[in-house]
Amino acid sequence: MNFYGKTDGPEYQLFGRVAPICETLLLAFSRATGKTPQPSSLSNAMPEWCHSIADRLVLTVLKRLAGLSPGGKFDARNFGRIVGVLLRGFIHFTKEVPAQLKREGLLNLDPENEKKVEAMFDMPAILAFFNEKSGKSISNEDELVEAGSAELEKRAKAQAEALFSVVCYLLARPVAEQHEFLCGIPEGFVLMLDNDGGFSGQRPRTDLYSRLLMYWPEIAEMQKAEPPKTCKFLLDWLEQQEGKQLVEDEKQFYGLCGEIGLVMAPPGHPRKSPVA
Repeated sequence: MNFYGKTDGPEYQLFGRVAPICETLLLAFSRATGKTPQPSSLSNAMPEWCHSIADRLVLTVLKRLAGLSPGGKFDARNFGRIVGVLLRGFIHFTKEVPAQLKREGLLNLDPENEKKVEAMFDMPAILAFFNEKSGKSISNEDELVEAGSAELEKRAKAQAEALFSVVCYLLARPVAEQHEFLCGIPEGFVLMLDNDGGFSGQRPRTDLYSRLLMYWPEIAEMQKAEPPKTCKFLLDWLEQQEGKQLVEDEKQFYGLCGEIGLVMAPPGHPRKSPVA
C-alpha cells in the first residue's frame, strides 16, 4: 500500500517494505560488532539515509544488545544477559504482540479485509526469498508454513542445546562465575524491552527514526517528485499520517534529516499540500 502517491511496486507491500529494513539493521549490527556481514540483496534498495538511521539505532537504543557480542571469549554475565534477552523476547512475541494485534482487530478479520491483508504480504516474493536463503523449493503458503515451522523448531533445539552446554560448563566453574551468570539474566530481561514492550531508553528521536524507516518507499518517492518536496512537506505529511505532532520545534526535524543525509528540496520551494 502506497500511503503517499499512486506508484505501485513490491516495496509498497508488507514484505518489500519491512524485510529490507530488517536486513539493513542486521548489516548495521555486523558493522558495529566487527562481524563479517551476510550476503545482502534486499537492503540494496534502501536509500543511504536508511542505512545511516540503522547505524544510529545500533549505537543508541540497540547499543547494549550489540555489546553482548562475545568477541571470541566466554563472559558469564554477558551470557546471562543473552538468556534474559531471549526470555523477554519470547514473552513479547507470544504474549504482548498477539494482545496488541487483538486490540487492533487484526486477529479476527472479516473475509474482505483478510484478503486485503493477504495481498499486502506479497507471497511470491516471500517464497522466492525463503527458497534463496534455504536452498529449498517451496511453491505455496502451506509448504512455507511447514518448512518455516521446521526451521524454527530446529533453531530452538539448537539454542536449547547450546544453553544446556553452557549450564553444564558453569556447574564446573567457581561459584562467583555462576553468580555472574545468574545476575546477568534479569539485566538482559530489561536490556532491550521495557514493561510496556517498548525499547528500553527510547527517546523521541528513536520514534522519528522508526517512522522514517517505515515510510521509506514514500519518502524516496517524494525525493524524486516534481516539484521536489521539502522537509516541511515531509514533516507535515508524517504528522498527518500519525495523527499527532511529532516534534515541538520543526528545526529539530530539519536537523535530524541533515544528520542522516535525508536530502529534500530547499525551504521555500513551491509545493502542494500533503496527500492523505
